[in-house]
Amino acid sequence: MSAGVLVDGITKSYEHRGSRVVVLQDVNLVVEPGEFVCIAGPSGCGKTTLLHIVAGLESPDEGEVYVGGKPVTGPSLERPMVFQQGALFPWMTNLANVEYGLKMRGDPPEERRRVALEALDRLGLAGHQDKYPHQISGGQRQRVALARALVLEPQVLLCDEPFTALDSLTRRRLMEDMYQLWEANRMTVLWVEHNLHLPALLADRVYVLASHPGRVMDEVVVDLPRPRSPNDPAVMRVGEWLTAWAEALARIDQGQRVTLPPPPDGAILRESLH
Repeated sequence: MSAGVLVDGITKSYEHRGSRVVVLQDVNLVVEPGEFVCIAGPSGCGKTTLLHIVAGLESPDEGEVYVGGKPVTGPSLERPMVFQQGALFPWMTNLANVEYGLKMRGDPPEERRRVALEALDRLGLAGHQDKYPHQISGGQRQRVALARALVLEPQVLLCDEPFTALDSLTRRRLMEDMYQLWEANRMTVLWVEHNLHLPALLADRVYVLASHPGRVMDEVVVDLPRPRSPNDPAVMRVGEWLTAWAEALARIDQGQRVTLPPPPDGAILRESLH
């Protein structure tokens, strides 16, 4: 069952060459149950660190993360994460990779095999279950990684730019597949993304982070009707504007004087700091 996410005052720092570097500072955001929310921002703004904290892979210096009203104290199968490179186990078949979380959860062998095969089929990987990750393409590996997460029916699906290493055609196909999967069950998704054409297609809202330290600069509501298509001119306009908007915010954060582009129809600035 989907659950909401509350990030409340998260601050995180690391030691680097004898000094303390603040990566995230007082970050606050909310994801409602069943919402698809993207986190965007320049390299080094702490997007992945924030996602790791929500996943329970790292602990904040200050603040709390709540999922379904409960504090996050460590990793959970209810909050699986899909990484940029899939992070599949190379010594396992694709089927065994998809079954892994189900096995850790204690599901019986016959049931987890049935569920895993159904997930692979749904993601266009029927017939590839007995192959190993190195025997399939990069796009197919990311499909296996998605299947491994989705079979768990997670409260929240966490994605760290899972399509960024793929060619543009494969990325586009996977974006469309992801959209259909999300439309089918409306799971809660928190997705870190650099390519801002993706949230125009997928997201309900986008949080834009600034860097040094990472902090929320703006929140954009993607106010486009569903279902959406990547070929829809309105979706393309919002994607182009989100890209220009994030670039402009990054330049402002660097002290440059920039004229911010006005939002098109389908994009609403909920709270601008500029």
